[in-house]
Amino acid sequence: MRRGHKLPFGAEIADGGVRFRLWALRARSVELWLDEAAGAGDGSIIQVAMAPEPGGWRSLTTAKAGPGTRYRYAVDGSPFPDPASRAQLDGVQGASAVVDPAADDWRDDAWHVSLGVTAVELMPIAAAPPAAQLAARSAAFHLVPPGAAA
Repeated sequence: MRRGHKLPFGAEIADGGVRFRLWALRARSVELWLDEAAGAGDGSIIQVAMAPEPGGWRSLTTAKAGPGTRYRYAVDGSPFPDPASRAQLDGVQGASAVVDPAADDWRDDAWHVSLGVTAVELMPIAAAPPAAQLAARSAAFHLVPPGAAA
């Protein structure tokens, strides 16, 4: 089964190539850096300014990218991987990769239907971080009324 989920951010296959979109509210400039320019294989990088949109969004649609293209966003000159990336083939600090989810023949219908959910949320093991637990213990210690036996 072919399946795809459109996202309002990140890299999405679109008419005319790939649409890249990032929320960078306080950034002065945002560029898209495409690794190995148009598949040249020479290690070059194409740097293209992303157009500002209302609400702090930046976007760009380009035919110079397609499935498998490695990319980064450069916010005020510093490169970062896409926080909404569908693939980080070189680890979390490496370049992101464009993925076309509709290109795969997904075989998860039985699992999807029998489970009846579209997402599973992982919850933290600790109810509060250690610093918050320590603060709660300190507050409880100071709540003993004067003259009462502790």
